[in-house]
Amino acid sequence: MAIWKFIRVTSQYKVVFQSRPKSVRRNIEAPFDEEKMMSWNRVEEDEEYNRAVNHYWRQVALTDGFDVEGIKQPPHPLNYGGMICITVPEEGWWGPPFRREVTLYARFGLHRFNMKEGTKWELDNIIKFNVRTRNLASTFFITLAADRRRQILQVRVDEIKNGSGRLDLVCSIAKVKGDRGEPTNVPTEHPLDFPCCSPMPSWPLDDDDYLQGLYLVEGSDLLDTHWIRLYLELAIERAENNDDPDFSNLVIVKAVIDTAEKEAPLNAKNSILYIVFKGVVVRGVGADVERKAVIKTDFNEQTGFLSIKGVVCRGPQDKRPRTFEEVIRSFRHPKRVAV
Repeated sequence: MAIWKFIRVTSQYKVVFQSRPKSVRRNIEAPFDEEKMMSWNRVEEDEEYNRAVNHYWRQVALTDGFDVEGIKQPPHPLNYGGMICITVPEEGWWGPPFRREVTLYARFGLHRFNMKEGTKWELDNIIKFNVRTRNLASTFFITLAADRRRQILQVRVDEIKNGSGRLDLVCSIAKVKGDRGEPTNVPTEHPLDFPCCSPMPSWPLDDDDYLQGLYLVEGSDLLDTHWIRLYLELAIERAENNDDPDFSNLVIVKAVIDTAEKEAPLNAKNSILYIVFKGVVVRGVGADVERKAVIKTDFNEQTGFLSIKGVVCRGPQDKRPRTFEEVIRSFRHPKRVAV
């Protein structure tokens, strides 16, 4: 089945679009017969379309969702959640789409790799990524360079659909490219839709007494434990939704770890973090205001999945979210701008 392929190249990224199969075009270009179209032709097109979609996902599964550029994609990818493939240029990646999320998710996937393998590799650059969105949740398949560009890694991060402003992610794959040691039974045709992390705790009301019995991260440990800042940036990013938070002045005032791994809490795979921070505007509140965040991680030793949940606690200064009626009213009666 022939597929038309169109590649658009911009100064920031390359996006691959693929159009309709030749057989579908032939049916559309033929003289229109309403009765025939409503019967045999439509059934034939639907069956052929479904076969093309199933074949597409079988080919994607062979690559675990990473190297899909050469796979022919059926038309109308929004109908079945086809991949969007973006290649990041070597000179750098400054613009949208997905710049903020992909950078954080790549660091999260690399952290999961370091946690499992005992390495300390750092992210050098993102080479390319594929993204698929279904039911308000996206799956990212990211290829990145690490360890001074000597290693090429592939990581998969799924956004779990939840309420707005809450962090809920699962990293199911983090491997060196070409390594088949990772589980291959992770479905590529749809995002993970099951909770991999136990329920989120709230900030303790008697915080002074409760947190006093936990592990307080101080001094050089706070600077050297990079995953604490990474988890916090992920939580803030989700709290801000469509805004792009500035982390350059982010300061962690206090960080406390609750974990059963008492011997090495700074290397804990399963933990609850209680963090007080400032230096970032969150929900319209100034950067000088101290905020609180609760972040929980679970690492499944059997599957290798690393899941994370988190929330930036609301404060009395936060802007109240608009109600549905207020949103509708803003469309009906937009504010006039003076000329």
